[in-house]
Amino acid sequence: TPPLQLASGIETIADRLKAAGYATGAIGKWHLGAQPQFRPSKRGFDDFYGTLANSAFFHPEIVDTRKSDDPVKVTEQGFYTTDAYATRAVEWIGEHKAEPFFLYLPFNAQHAPLQATQKYLDRFTHIKDSKRKTFAAMLSALDDAVGQVLGSLEKNGLAENTLVVFLTDNGGPTGQTTSSNLPLRGFKATTLEGGVRVPFYVQWKGHLPAGKVYEHPVIQLDIL
Repeated sequence: TPPLQLASGIETIADRLKAAGYATGAIGKWHLGAQPQFRPSKRGFDDFYGTLANSAFFHPEIVDTRKSDDPVKVTEQGFYTTDAYATRAVEWIGEHKAEPFFLYLPFNAQHAPLQATQKYLDRFTHIKDSKRKTFAAMLSALDDAVGQVLGSLEKNGLAENTLVVFLTDNGGPTGQTTSSNLPLRGFKATTLEGGVRVPFYVQWKGHLPAGKVYEHPVIQLDIL
């Protein structure tokens, strides 16, 4: 099977916003092509920190365009992608707080392989099933990471001037990861609602009313 990529010449949201004067950054999992011509630096992003495919959470091959466009194996102890992406996102927001910016932050959590740090595993000692325990630990790490990003917006006085969108790309694969799409039928890779109907949250303090539910169909492409 040939590797998946977004064909050259297709305009991205980053291309649009960069042309409009935004600083653009991508942090996390890039799955639109690993060859140089398909990487974030060629798709409208000024900066990229992350992996060029789905990866392990520990010791992945990271690209950091502040240093190089090529992936480098991370060997340092304690490196965990969810934590590292949150740390870099907070740094990046601080670096660009004085200008319009667009940050694309695709965590590889909750994707397989199921891997978690001891810090988060220790929060779920009551869960006896090891796979489910790891899944819960990963989700807790993601919760903390999102909290750090939102906290950085508050700290930098940007919360009321930043549109935040949080969503997942598909329903969980259930058996492989212990995720659940209930009460919906189906799972990842199916067209049943459990495969395509996902959490989709939007926050823009001072502009959008809090606590409202939008009942009409939307899709990720509507963000653009």
